[in-house]
Amino acid sequence: MLASPCRRPPPGSAPAPAGLAGGATGSEIADLQMKLSRLQASAAPLTEDGKFGPLTEAAVRTFQGSNGLEVTGQPDAATRTAVDTAFAALSPPVRVQVALGSTGLDVGFAQQKLNAAGATPGWRSTGSSTTRCWAR
Repeated sequence: MLASPCRRPPPGSAPAPAGLAGGATGSEIADLQMKLSRLQASAAPLTEDGKFGPLTEAAVRTFQGSNGLEVTGQPDAATRTAVDTAFAALSPPVRVQVALGSTGLDVGFAQQKLNAAGATPGWRSTGSSTTRCWAR
């Protein structure tokens, strides 16, 4: 018999507060989105807009599944604690200069943020030079 990839919440763990469920909005949701985004828990670009929608729920599910939590898509107390702990363990953001041809996590994170903002890659001509840029 295969073990379930999901674990049951510990006894006494609280369900997600009403303010942190599907359709909710506010600064707590924006904070959760920012942390999930920085933890790269979202396969699709996660907009940090303070609205708990399908992408936020999917990011919560991904994080829960990757961290041995019960996969519900709702940020219950155990999930929020795990997100906060993982986020606190990250190294502080470092300003990294990226150039054409750069690769790595910093480039992927920048691309995710640009995509979430609605930017698309393109080319811009200015005088005698042509450069690759992101435009809205």
